[in-house]
Amino acid sequence: MAASKFAAFLADIKARKQCGRPIEVFVSEYTWKSSLKAENYILYDINAKFQPGSMTLILGAPGCGKSSLLKAIAGVFRLGNIQGYVAFNGVKTTKMQSVLQETLEFAHACRNNFPNFDSTEGTAAIIDMLGLLGCQNTFVGDDFIRGVSGGQRRRVTLGEMLTGQCPLLLLDEYTTGLDTTVATDITQKLRTMCNTLKYSVVTALLQPPPEVFELFDNVLILAEGNMAYFGPRTKAVDYFESLGFKLPSNTDDADFLQEVSTVFGQRYAVKPSVPVTGLDFHKAFRQSPVWTDLNLTPSVKNEVHVVGTKSTSQKVLPGENTGGQPVVDLPSPAQLSYFRVVRMVFQRQLKLVLRDRQFNMVRVGQSLFTGLVIGSLFGRLGYGAANVPGKVGLIFLTILTTSVITLANIAYTIQIRSVFLKQSVFHMYPAWAYAAAESIIELIAGAIQVFLFTITTYWMCQFSDVENGSRYGVYYLLVFLNSLAITQCFKFIAASVATAVGGLIFGAATLFILVIFSGFAIQGPAFPSYLTWIYDINPGSWAFWGLVINEYKSSLPEYDMPHPLSRMRMGDYFIRYFGVDTDDKYISWGIGYLVFCYFFIAIATAFGYKFIRHAKKYPPKKKVEHGLMKSATLVSQQQISFTPSTVSFHSLHYTKTFPKSKNGPSKSVELLSDIHGFFAPGTMTALMGTSGAGKSTLMDVLAGRKNSGKIKGTIAVNGQPLTKAMQKQFGYVEQYHLHCLTANIKEALTFSAYLRLADTKNANELNQATLKILELEKNSDTRISLLSNEQSKRVTIGVELVANPAVLFLDEPTSGLDVHAAKVVLDAVERISKSGRTVICTIHQPSFVLFEVFDALLLLHSGGKMVYFGPLNRGQAVVDYFQAVPGVRALHLKENPATYMLDVLAANPTIDFTSLYWSSDLCKRNLNLSGAHESSNESKNLDANVTGNTSTKYKAGDISPSRSVPYSTQLLYLGQCTARKYWRTVEYSFGRVLIAVFLAIIFVVLFQGNDKIEYTAQVQSQLSLVFIAPLFMGVIAVITGLPVVDAERMVFFRERSSGMYATFPYSLVYALVEIPYVIVNSVVFCTIFYFMLGLDPSPQASGWFYLYYILYNLFATYLGQLLVVVLPDLRTAIVATAGVNSFFSLFAGFFIHKDKIPSAWSFMYWASPLHYAAEGMLATQFLDKHTSIFVGSKRAILSPVNTTIAEFTLEQFGGGLSLDNKVTNIFILVLIIIVTRILIFLGQQYLSFVTR
Repeated sequence: MAASKFAAFLADIKARKQCGRPIEVFVSEYTWKSSLKAENYILYDINAKFQPGSMTLILGAPGCGKSSLLKAIAGVFRLGNIQGYVAFNGVKTTKMQSVLQETLEFAHACRNNFPNFDSTEGTAAIIDMLGLLGCQNTFVGDDFIRGVSGGQRRRVTLGEMLTGQCPLLLLDEYTTGLDTTVATDITQKLRTMCNTLKYSVVTALLQPPPEVFELFDNVLILAEGNMAYFGPRTKAVDYFESLGFKLPSNTDDADFLQEVSTVFGQRYAVKPSVPVTGLDFHKAFRQSPVWTDLNLTPSVKNEVHVVGTKSTSQKVLPGENTGGQPVVDLPSPAQLSYFRVVRMVFQRQLKLVLRDRQFNMVRVGQSLFTGLVIGSLFGRLGYGAANVPGKVGLIFLTILTTSVITLANIAYTIQIRSVFLKQSVFHMYPAWAYAAAESIIELIAGAIQVFLFTITTYWMCQFSDVENGSRYGVYYLLVFLNSLAITQCFKFIAASVATAVGGLIFGAATLFILVIFSGFAIQGPAFPSYLTWIYDINPGSWAFWGLVINEYKSSLPEYDMPHPLSRMRMGDYFIRYFGVDTDDKYISWGIGYLVFCYFFIAIATAFGYKFIRHAKKYPPKKKVEHGLMKSATLVSQQQISFTPSTVSFHSLHYTKTFPKSKNGPSKSVELLSDIHGFFAPGTMTALMGTSGAGKSTLMDVLAGRKNSGKIKGTIAVNGQPLTKAMQKQFGYVEQYHLHCLTANIKEALTFSAYLRLADTKNANELNQATLKILELEKNSDTRISLLSNEQSKRVTIGVELVANPAVLFLDEPTSGLDVHAAKVVLDAVERISKSGRTVICTIHQPSFVLFEVFDALLLLHSGGKMVYFGPLNRGQAVVDYFQAVPGVRALHLKENPATYMLDVLAANPTIDFTSLYWSSDLCKRNLNLSGAHESSNESKNLDANVTGNTSTKYKAGDISPSRSVPYSTQLLYLGQCTARKYWRTVEYSFGRVLIAVFLAIIFVVLFQGNDKIEYTAQVQSQLSLVFIAPLFMGVIAVITGLPVVDAERMVFFRERSSGMYATFPYSLVYALVEIPYVIVNSVVFCTIFYFMLGLDPSPQASGWFYLYYILYNLFATYLGQLLVVVLPDLRTAIVATAGVNSFFSLFAGFFIHKDKIPSAWSFMYWASPLHYAAEGMLATQFLDKHTSIFVGSKRAILSPVNTTIAEFTLEQFGGGLSLDNKVTNIFILVLIIIVTRILIFLGQQYLSFVTR
């Protein structure tokens, strides 16, 4: 990382005057209360001044208010109960707001709209500054897409903030996940930026190494929201020593300052009376000479001047520190091109969409395939009266299919909304630009999808082909505009709701309203007068009107001929039959109205993005108990049976094959090269190395977690080759927290213990000890979703500790933790190690105190090559090894050995440390030992030599028995966990009951039941409703369950990899837990729907209806689980939902009768579960009723000859219904449900979309 490149970039923008003017930040008596309760302060009486060119470090324990203070300065709080103010160059936030926002919007959103500004040059300099060369074209990645590493991802976030050349940079824990060398290098470049451009940096860090700490000018220390110290970094330690504390010789200054103002800092006290509480420290500081010397008053006048003409005027702020020049020396935002802003956001969003090829293929393929299937089904439709119901049904199906497929926008929009919200805080671009860009992208995608769908269905299904195809143009335009309006409606929902579950429930309900009020199932004139406004404003009804009129007003001879009875035009008769006006003007009106709806909802979406925010929930803040920390004692590990295990590996290679790119073939990259070593019981080994050296990769390989790539070499446990059964002895603490978020801490630990311990008699005691040692006892009843990052980290570790592993792997266990929490974690891990366990950790930025805990070190260099494996001896061994290399500098006084060795690797690129290691005596010794550990004949003696600190005796080759927990136990604890999760997921469990009540009431209101059926129109409406009810409720059951199952998918992969349970009991539990909810939901819906609609009240008919509905709803719920299991992500599953349900409804015999389905597709009629449910419901409801009824409606009798309810029903379905099949249909539905569950199990067992 060449510092000169970034320095040259800074000098260049300074010379061009493109950096803006310095800003002085003044915080005066800033107090924020989280509620109206007295003494419930998040920040209390904060006073500070951050001058141009300065770097200030904020330290404090978790929950002390570091992040809150940064947000207060940034002005992102939307909450009340705030006193005091933040001023910029003497102007309070209320006056400064417009100027600051204009500056940020200009610098970030418009990406440096300076004359002659080279954005490519600036981006390249920042990439170089952040050490991201070589991965600039790599995906950032997420849980499913493998991208840059966690540390690199954090640097990308930092880079986003640096690109805007903003005079004030607020950074929250930007070094987390970075090794000391990289963190120091980045901080040094920030120091250069402050010196060159007079920018100000204010940052909060958790474990700043000494090399980083020394680069700051000032330190601000918070204690429980109170300011314990603010002033020069060099005077901070002296100040606290004046209060009666003493810095130990083996403790870094930053570690001391981080802890001294907390309850754990009392061990540094050397006087009997020292400050204890945060308020004590606050009072002591206000009375100290340091406070007096600060002179915390604004350095500039409180003035705002307006310059320029009316069209280009802007506010500018004079300041003494800038020679009276304006703080903002930039072109007016009024001169910025709105088109350019939208274009930049659009280009970024378009790249994201185009890169998701899998999802795009699903969308395009489904539209084309569905269109071809429907075209082949309805291909024999003609223009006669007998085909009118089928053709109009196809029009409705077209509206339904192109609407349902857009539901995927809700989940995806909510998924990426967090990125927009982060960037909107810093005004990178306005909300309207983001909404506009998204709308344009969906317009393009929708145009393609609708074209592929309609080009096949229209011409294959024999719609009107006269007038040179112009009728198709109108048909396409109406379907496209309706789909676009519905898509934008879902975008608005996604911009407004808090979660994907709530969004999909609300979206499904909205879709139901739009479709049911379209005029097909219930004709327009039949709606109650007080609800006709919904019908009138519904985009779907305008599209339905226009499509029906467009078809039957065409000049086909079959439509122009007169009706034999009414003598009106046949086409007009068909139009009026469905309650639609025959005036052509409704087509143009419909097009205009759909365009209006699209723009109106798009504007509403922009307002939603701008103004709607959902506050994050936090657990109630508990009062801190002050006093000396009591040491926690872990349960005697010897009480729990285990076999100490030595993990040895030799000639280990790992190769990953990357798919071919546009410019070349696929390539294989060796990520680990000839690695050897052994990890012995009773020892802690640190895996360290430069960024991208393969630390986590090696850990994954050794733990057996890799599911891709090629592994060569040998891995043995106690001399025996590694097997799946042995992996159950391993505990693996992942870097990221993957838990059931509705569980509390105690439940998470109990779940892990009882499913992974061979002997659970001490499980409760072990759980309590683990809670105590990780200092989670007081929060044990807090749900994981409410925990902070560092608390979640401790829970992740605790879940593995309670499993009593013989070998414990930890991936960056101290990353994201403060100094004290890191000590707590490693102390706990050290106790585990001393009990005879084998512990391996990857670790970044260890302080000297943390580094000396480890017994051995395996150090990797770029390319996955070894440069050191051997003992640490409190760091002295590795220092001696490197100092013996010619040309390598000596260790500086008080320098951390962990920092030293990484700095040596980075500072000496010409030295081949790998070759030096392979030629060393240390390597020869390691090769002998690692090879010997793979020999069962020598294991006993060698292990005795290496693990002399453990008293546990074992025989060579011993392996712990497989921790196979009985299925009954797995079912018990999985059932308890899942039942709690469903009960606590109120949005899903009770939300679907509420939506069932709501939709049932809508059905009842729209069709008021009449005990006396006299007309075929009444029967037709009941037939439609009986079919549509399970269809729509099934779609809702599928959609609403998708995000719930998807949210647990990553948790399932982690827990199964850890050997907590087998796939079968997990799959069975998720089948059983849904049954009571489905039954309750179904009974509630059917009770309202069935009896209030005037259906057959007899116990026999109603009983069959209830049974069929429950079974189909259960199938639909399981179908949602299946789609999540077999598809890679949530939005693909939602898109697939539209296609699958379209096929089920299409082949159910309602839209196209059984006898009219082409023979090539007849198997789909028998494969559609909806066919069996619909036939059972309709047959038991209507086929045993032989009451004579009129043909037509109350308004018009269409035939002098009457018919019966049963005859009319059979005629409507082409004889495809039979009352004799009512029992058979039940058995077939049960069989389909069983097959679905089997497919879910097989998918969970063998499919994984997570690549490691």
